[in-house]
Amino acid sequence: MENPTIIGFVCDHCGDMMNEKAKATTQNGTRIFPVYCAANFLPGTILDAFTKGADLVFILACGEHECHYFDGTGKIKRNVENLKVQISDLGLEPERLVLLIADPFDENPLARAMEECKALVEPLSPNPYKSDIHGIVEANGVKANGNGSTK
Repeated sequence: MENPTIIGFVCDHCGDMMNEKAKATTQNGTRIFPVYCAANFLPGTILDAFTKGADLVFILACGEHECHYFDGTGKIKRNVENLKVQISDLGLEPERLVLLIADPFDENPLARAMEECKALVEPLSPNPYKSDIHGIVEANGVKANGNGSTK
């Protein structure tokens, strides 16, 4: 795919990545959003990214026993499985949502995550919501209001 839009939600605790995140936010078509904990986001945020044209969304989380919060990694795993069903309901491939677990010994987990996501997005077709969100949403039987929301 040419010029994919990739959105990343990256846990602040996956190593010391502040400078790395700052550099990554400016790379071709990739936008990084730091989050306090990868499990601490609203699922609607992910769905909103897809309905606004993201070709791939990834979540970079701490390892199972590295999470600074009780069961954050387990929670995000359950949320991602549920979100994949909702993404399918939107008419998109569930492979567009990727959960990556940071290796605590990796010095550059975000760079590796971005490399992996670029390879994963390559075989996908562009997100159809990029071109006409209202037409696609209405074609799926949901009437969109004037601002692109479905509520």
